[in-house]
Amino acid sequence: MDASALWHDAAGLDETESARLFADHGGQFGYSPEEIELVCDAILSTDEFAQPKTREEALDTMSDMNNLTHPYGVVKQRGEQFEAEARETEGDQFDAVSYRKRNLLRVARFVTKDLSILGGFELPWVRRVQATARQMIADFAAERRQALPDCVREIGEAALQLFASKSTEE
Repeated sequence: MDASALWHDAAGLDETESARLFADHGGQFGYSPEEIELVCDAILSTDEFAQPKTREEALDTMSDMNNLTHPYGVVKQRGEQFEAEARETEGDQFDAVSYRKRNLLRVARFVTKDLSILGGFELPWVRRVQATARQMIADFAAERRQALPDCVREIGEAALQLFASKSTEE
């Protein structure tokens, strides 16, 4: 658990590269080949497209999503910091709207993962994470003076799922 939590973002947002790094260097930290395989599987499970298969993988995913349980102001400030870093890195090529849409799609995919298959996840926690993701999308729509349903459709299928899950909660 410790190794996968520490290494899952070692290569930025690329879990495949993080897993490769750990596979290459885990032995130098005293991990056996079997442990390296388990850690790599857990790292890969935190990708937005992956589904956790074990309780440990699900816990890694939950810890990744736990950033979205902070007060919304903290989440928003952190997102602005990431955007500023991307703007600096990309320079004149930076497109704020495309960046935000990609980021919001990633968040929506991440929070619509089916963690319930492994059980043990408290519904209030799941709803809090999903509510934060919905608020991020609503803010983006408001900033662009765009109708929320149009913005959700523009972001993609995971955003549609995220807002569809809200209507089933009510």
